[in-house]
Amino acid sequence: MSTDIKTKTALEQENIRLRGILEQAQQGEPIILPVDGTFIVERETPTGEIVKQEWGFKPGRIRVALAEGAQVSSSALIRIANGGQATEQERARFLPLRTITQEEAQQRLEYLVHLGASFLEQR
Repeated sequence: MSTDIKTKTALEQENIRLRGILEQAQQGEPIILPVDGTFIVERETPTGEIVKQEWGFKPGRIRVALAEGAQVSSSALIRIANGGQATEQERARFLPLRTITQEEAQQRLEYLVHLGASFLEQR
C-alpha cells in the first residue's frame, strides 16, 4: 500500500472518529477522549516469578499528577516513559514535561500501578 493511500485511510478514520465526537456533543453527551499509548511494568508474583504486564490509562483520564502534584498529559507521560518525547505544545502547557526523565516517568507509572490506581487498566 502506498503512502498516499495509507495517509488517506488514516485521515478517513480520523474523520469518522471526529464526526462521532461531534455527534456526541450535539446530543449533549459527555465526550470521553481515549488516552493514546501503553506502558510495560514488570511485577513479581507471590511465587517470585517476574511477569511483564501492559497497562494504559482508561478513556477520559487525559491528565495525571506527578509526585509533587503537578498535572501533566497522560499520553505524554507514557511517551516519555517509553523513550519518546512530549510535543512542543505539551511542554509549553505542562512545564514539568520539560525536565522529566524517562526513568522518572517510568517510576511514576510503576508507582501508580503498584498503588492500584483506578484510572489505569491492564491491557
